[in-house]
Amino acid sequence: MVENTVETVNLDRNEIKGTIEHMEFLSYGTIQVFERRSNRLKILRAWLTFLGIVLPVTIGGMYLSFGQGDELMGLIVSIAGIVGVIQLILSTWALVSGWDSKYEASIKAVQGNTSIYNRCKRFVSTPPEDDSEFLRLYNQILNDAESQELADLTQHITNAEKNYAYVSALSYYDRACHACNQSPNESIKQRYCSSCGQKKVKENESKSS
Repeated sequence: MVENTVETVNLDRNEIKGTIEHMEFLSYGTIQVFERRSNRLKILRAWLTFLGIVLPVTIGGMYLSFGQGDELMGLIVSIAGIVGVIQLILSTWALVSGWDSKYEASIKAVQGNTSIYNRCKRFVSTPPEDDSEFLRLYNQILNDAESQELADLTQHITNAEKNYAYVSALSYYDRACHACNQSPNESIKQRYCSSCGQKKVKENESKSS
């Protein structure tokens, strides 16, 4: 009777560890999505700030360096107008799309998912020996992961981003897609997969790349 109880506990532990490993896999992919988002938004916001500074600096610098000639001033005004239009377009785009709020949300998502990823990794590598502590930590990670998932869903992750997250995690853990059985680390892909988004790559294409 005691032996059966031990086997059941061991089986439950293995099952729980498998669940945590899967959560670690998902967390890694989600981190990649929001890191890419935050990096893209960081570049766009930097360009917006740059144009806001370069416009008055350019006009003032050219005016001080070359004087007030009508021909030169016409050129300065033309350059300033082009830069101003670009800045206006970017500013409008930033306002409508909410670059600042999206950037902050992406940073928080990276932080939250990184925390879950690290906790999952520690749990799998050094699980608590005490069963009650083992289950307590498992439930805590599970609850935090569910809360983080709900927060991530509010940021409208696209299908392309989901594919990117899945393929990034497959590549990092050197696994194959469950649908097409192809690994991103393989140089040759036999077919396109609608599940992971990997595209067909022939042998001559892989050699040329």
